[in-house]
Amino acid sequence: MERRKNGMLERWNVGMSSVVLLILTFQLSIIPTVLSAQRHSITFEDYIALMSVSAQVWVLPIAGGDARRVSHVPDGVSDPLWLPDGSGLLVVSDIKWPANQEIDQRNGQYPTDARIWTGLMWRHWDDFRAGKRQHLFRVDLATGKATDLTPDDHDVPAIATSGDGDVAISPDGQVIAVAMHGDSTVADNTNVDIYLIGPEGATLRPLSTRDERGADNTPRFSPDGTMLSWLSMERAGFEADRQRLMLLAFPGGRGRRPANASGQSGEATAGWNLSVGSYTWCPNSKCIYAIVEERGRDNIYRIDIPGFKRTRVVVGGVNTGVQVGPDNKTLAYLHQTNTQPAEVWVSGKALTHHTDSALATLDLPPLEEFGFLGALGDSVFGWS
Repeated sequence: MERRKNGMLERWNVGMSSVVLLILTFQLSIIPTVLSAQRHSITFEDYIALMSVSAQVWVLPIAGGDARRVSHVPDGVSDPLWLPDGSGLLVVSDIKWPANQEIDQRNGQYPTDARIWTGLMWRHWDDFRAGKRQHLFRVDLATGKATDLTPDDHDVPAIATSGDGDVAISPDGQVIAVAMHGDSTVADNTNVDIYLIGPEGATLRPLSTRDERGADNTPRFSPDGTMLSWLSMERAGFEADRQRLMLLAFPGGRGRRPANASGQSGEATAGWNLSVGSYTWCPNSKCIYAIVEERGRDNIYRIDIPGFKRTRVVVGGVNTGVQVGPDNKTLAYLHQTNTQPAEVWVSGKALTHHTDSALATLDLPPLEEFGFLGALGDSVFGWS
């Protein structure tokens, strides 16, 4: 499943007859009580007294039936991604790390909540990272069993890479690519690299070049499994360098160890002075559509593979959440300007206007004729 935040286009791409739901469970019963009793401006004490939101994964049969909770991870989960065979999902969750901590030994006669922090990266913005790690789990659909695939002293995927989804799985389900900060000290550099692991968990091995100390993120496998792509910053330091689109060939498309010697491997944006923000593969694996910031606009470019020819196909405004139709040309995306909120557009034409009559007034064929619904079979996608 691919997800876009901030009201962007969402695609629920499920290779089976059920759809995954990320449920935010909230105790609504407290809201009337809090609001009715409140006779003053909200205070910090009022705020922290509110119940917090947590997430678990549920599945719902498309043909009908009740939703069923799948995951039971104590700290909740995020970023669910279907395994290609539909047997389970990959999710991300925070866990206590290490399992036995110094504070656990201070619960005798004088218990205390005071902590001793020995790592510099104890907080990231307002997120306190001391005593926990973000790990990648495999959740079995039948049993709900969650298996930690990355039981290492690292955040997997790395936190705050500015990536657009930092976990990907090959079409054959044999290789998982993640963006991870492999250094023991992460607070003084941005050296995030792409690592590969197996679907049942194995040793993390770096894929991208360790000589380059910039940040790598957003790994993606081509639909035919023959290529792996990611975004890469060349220079070390603050995360403000140009993001390059990198490609690496997988011989035979079966997820075997990639070979660097390939005419299609390397930087697809070499010689360009623009930065790729996010991107998506064409269904035929012969092109990529990328969102590129250009003169204050987020334009959409098509990059052909091989050859790396770049063609600007959508110009003007802010364009996000790009999805590509089966014909490799039809695009669905969100388009907005300074005077227009985000609306769904299809190949240069507005599909919505926030009115019930929008579809009737537009000279557009049904969505089925674009191939989106028919191509997905029992799976669905939606937008908000």
